[in-house]
Amino acid sequence: MSDTPVRIGPTTSDLTAAAALLGAGGLLLGLLLPWLAALLLGLPWVPFQGPLELVRVLQDTVPVWVLPLVGLVGGGLLGWFGSADDPVVTVSARELVITQGSQRQRFARSQVAEVEVHEGHLVVRDAADVELTHEKVSGDVGALGEALRRFDWPTPTSTT
Repeated sequence: MSDTPVRIGPTTSDLTAAAALLGAGGLLLGLLLPWLAALLLGLPWVPFQGPLELVRVLQDTVPVWVLPLVGLVGGGLLGWFGSADDPVVTVSARELVITQGSQRQRFARSQVAEVEVHEGHLVVRDAADVELTHEKVSGDVGALGEALRRFDWPTPTSTT
């Protein structure tokens, strides 16, 4: 058994996939927005005529490739940075560390009486059955459970 800590959380591939997916959505929105705005401006019952008129004015004043490019870049950045803030759980034989952005929670093995993955959340309890954390886990929940078993963290004897 290796003592190398196991990291569970978004990988570079996950971030790239999120950026690509939202970037493609932004590109599609940038391509369809002028057509959709023109269609909606023709309907008298559609609210927000001002913003729709702004889209039509932008279509007439900027090159046709600008809106799709803005959608692609904006969607890509939103996908990358939106996923980059997901929590990362590091499991080792001595400690559990949850890092989310600039915040870090560390639980030494001596503090933890029970740890489990329940409905996609990492739940850590102390000896008095006080919940120390209840953190949503992004990434492979099965791999997190396997890492907890591999390092012999105390898990509940019966799950409800």
